[in-house]
Amino acid sequence: MNDTVDKLVVFLAKRDGIDKLVKTFQYVSKLVHWQVETSNPEIANRFKQWEVSSGLSRKAFRTGRFLTGFNALRRNPGSTPTFKFLAVLANAGEMVYFFFDHFLWLSRIGTLDPKLAKKMSYISAFAKRSDPGKKYQLQMADQQSRYVKLTKDQAPVEDITPGELNQPIDVPQLHVRKCNECGQPLPENFEPPGVEPWTTGIFGCAEDTESCWTGLFCPCVLFGRNIENLRDDTPWTTPCICHAVCVEGGMALAAATAVFHGIDPRTSFLICESLLFAWWMCGIYTGLARQSLQKKYHLKNSPCDPCMVHCCLHWCALCQEHREMKGRLSDNFVMPMTVVNPPPVQQMNAASENQDSTPPSETRTNLEMQAL
Repeated sequence: MNDTVDKLVVFLAKRDGIDKLVKTFQYVSKLVHWQVETSNPEIANRFKQWEVSSGLSRKAFRTGRFLTGFNALRRNPGSTPTFKFLAVLANAGEMVYFFFDHFLWLSRIGTLDPKLAKKMSYISAFAKRSDPGKKYQLQMADQQSRYVKLTKDQAPVEDITPGELNQPIDVPQLHVRKCNECGQPLPENFEPPGVEPWTTGIFGCAEDTESCWTGLFCPCVLFGRNIENLRDDTPWTTPCICHAVCVEGGMALAAATAVFHGIDPRTSFLICESLLFAWWMCGIYTGLARQSLQKKYHLKNSPCDPCMVHCCLHWCALCQEHREMKGRLSDNFVMPMTVVNPPPVQQMNAASENQDSTPPSETRTNLEMQAL
């Protein structure tokens, strides 16, 4: 049942189209201002005013937008405690960003003290950057279907509401259990397979030195190979590039910031933010892949939730997944084939050369069986 906040969120979402249109105006004016800033300062000043006006208009259109994140926090954000924690961080960051964006708008138009604009901008920008993954789960509206109750005593035709007979009918015989992975119907006596332990430990890197060195120096390559073995239709290059951009990219950005700008209170914030981004994407992206592996082979959470394992022991988890799939794929050996010899060749030799003169009763045929 939708309450007042749900209805308000749906109502406010209708202005997103206008916000996107004004956003296009803002970026077009910004590009034109940058292009003609040196050649024609007067035209550049006009487009700069258009850009500022579009930015203020967008902030006005986003009034009450923080209720979307607040409404998502009230609902069930995920199925596991780790995903719930990550979803709460994402929605809270968006809510704080849009909430303080209102004060930034009021300070820039002069309603509040203009000195607050810089502080409000810093708080809203920090909340926005702390939410790199956005919301990883879509909000599905719960719409209950109405069914027509069929009885022997049918109501008169004039009492039937127009369109009522077009509603779906609930047939209990069609309620069957379906597989969560493929959607195929399951028999009534079907029991899901038991959860099995991992065949290799999380710290068993010495069991496979090749994957250990690959995961230590090129974890993106090892992750791509794991995804390729897990999904036949996905080449290893695609997940390898995604891992390199999200995880190694955040570390490289933090290292480059420390090298070129040094370590001071201002750059320390950027360094920590880059490392937080890498940790965030590492936990979500690689944790989902580990969860798919556990569903495929019916493995239990070891030593803890998949996302938490990759957040704390990312390199060890990649090596463990590679060893697990390598061991299970090697067990699928080819069964020995049964060699069947072809039937022997049959040759017919006449008993006498003159068959016409011999009576039919005296005709003899010798069958010689010769094995190949």
